[in-house]
Amino acid sequence: MRSLNRTPRSSLAELRHLLRSNLKFKHLQLIVAISERLHVGRVAEHLSLSQPAVSKALAELESLLGAQLFERTPSGLIVTPEGKVFVQYAREALARVSRLGDDLETAKLGHAGTIHVGSVTAASRLVPLTIELLKQRSPHTTVHLDEGLMEPLIDGLRLGELDLVIVRVDTIPDPSGLALESVYQDAIVLVTTPGSPVLSTRKLTWGALAKYPWVLPPPDSSSRRRYDEALRQHGLGPPEDLVETGAVLAMLTLTRERAGICAMSETLARYFQRLHVLEILPLPPLTLGSSVGIARLDGRRLRPAALLFSECFKQAVLTELPDRLVIS
Repeated sequence: MRSLNRTPRSSLAELRHLLRSNLKFKHLQLIVAISERLHVGRVAEHLSLSQPAVSKALAELESLLGAQLFERTPSGLIVTPEGKVFVQYAREALARVSRLGDDLETAKLGHAGTIHVGSVTAASRLVPLTIELLKQRSPHTTVHLDEGLMEPLIDGLRLGELDLVIVRVDTIPDPSGLALESVYQDAIVLVTTPGSPVLSTRKLTWGALAKYPWVLPPPDSSSRRRYDEALRQHGLGPPEDLVETGAVLAMLTLTRERAGICAMSETLARYFQRLHVLEILPLPPLTLGSSVGIARLDGRRLRPAALLFSECFKQAVLTELPDRLVIS
């Protein structure tokens, strides 16, 4: 079969015609389902089809494209390089169709629409303030919020699953294809629970922290790599007593229950300190300040609800952190 990445120039017009005339919505759903399960039997069960019907539909699609999307093996299916290209296309297309349905429904009802937002934990204080401001201006706008680590959020943005992401914009490993806007400066500080023995240490040093339990992000995250490097610069190796999580509630609970130490956004840490939930350690920030802001797909027009969210986010920063505002 021909490769999607190596289609001869003379065949491009033919391929475009085939895609426009014969590619169907069911093909997109099928290819995404196969990529998630990699087994004809499980795909057939999920789609309420027979296994021969799934195999036939996949073969028809591969014939249409002139490329093998999945390699058949005795244990299941393996996605090919061409398959990865088409799976990403299918995910993006399905996400946009879903957004179209949302927008049509909200337009009919006279609402501002639905927005799908991703946020890293650094913005866990500001995003709720943003949503409150948005709801004051547009009560019927629905907000779907996905909070987590930067890497999967950026993947969701690229796939069209998210309209925008609040993230540390200067730490994205590959910003190609993204439009980035810095909004405010933030640093990383170390926190513990009020009353922790570490707070009673005279002339607290970095070395004194080694014996305490730690809570840090997962090892494969960009933020964890930055934290590890900063700790090394202060003479600290990997903590012996360590829990790895990117969930704010888990970070908070583990730090309090175990009188541990946690690396956290300074903005979020100061909020928890005002509530007497956590206490910031009297040490310099773990890392220098970085820019938190808005990431979106470059060249793609933001939907009305996403534009409104962006405006409200900047307003929330101006209200909460006027001295940190660095809109660019």
